[in-house]
Amino acid sequence: MIKGQDLIPFWEQIFDKRPPDALPPDWNDLVYLFNHIMERTNRAGSSFHILEFGSGCSTYVINTVIDLINFGKLHSLESNIDWYQINLDMWRAIQHSPVERIYKHNTWCFRYTNRPVIPVDFIYLDGPELTDQIKVTYDPIDYEPLFRKGFTMIVDGRHETVEFLRKHLKRNYTIRNIDGIDSALFELND
Repeated sequence: MIKGQDLIPFWEQIFDKRPPDALPPDWNDLVYLFNHIMERTNRAGSSFHILEFGSGCSTYVINTVIDLINFGKLHSLESNIDWYQINLDMWRAIQHSPVERIYKHNTWCFRYTNRPVIPVDFIYLDGPELTDQIKVTYDPIDYEPLFRKGFTMIVDGRHETVEFLRKHLKRNYTIRNIDGIDSALFELND
């Protein structure tokens, strides 16, 4: 099976075409993401729906998996119109979705406003851009009834969101920090 680390030279050529002010790729995150999705899609049934909040290098990595195995569907939401336009030229499956500020469970949160209604097998949560005042993305709670058996979610570096989801998701999850990267993994147990 192909491993993510084997694809870094290929991805570097693609990522070098991004604007100079783009954040550099975090190779450990991207390799873990690739390997995780490859493993999950190998165990999936007749379909595999991936929902990504925030677009960028991860979008291309997810599309690489889908292209390699010819299986799965990515729905990527981008709130920033400038990055949406940039990424639309480079990646497929991106949808512009502005965010709204909402107050839930005594916490100000962001929630995307233009979202697909789909069953969800995997979420990669790395958007929208958080602020000093709002440090939580609410969307996984809205999507929870659509999580299918075997669902997993990677939350990239959003500690307040991880704690909020830990408290307010209703179903049974194993939640752990991922060794070597600043991310948390949620695995649905039911």
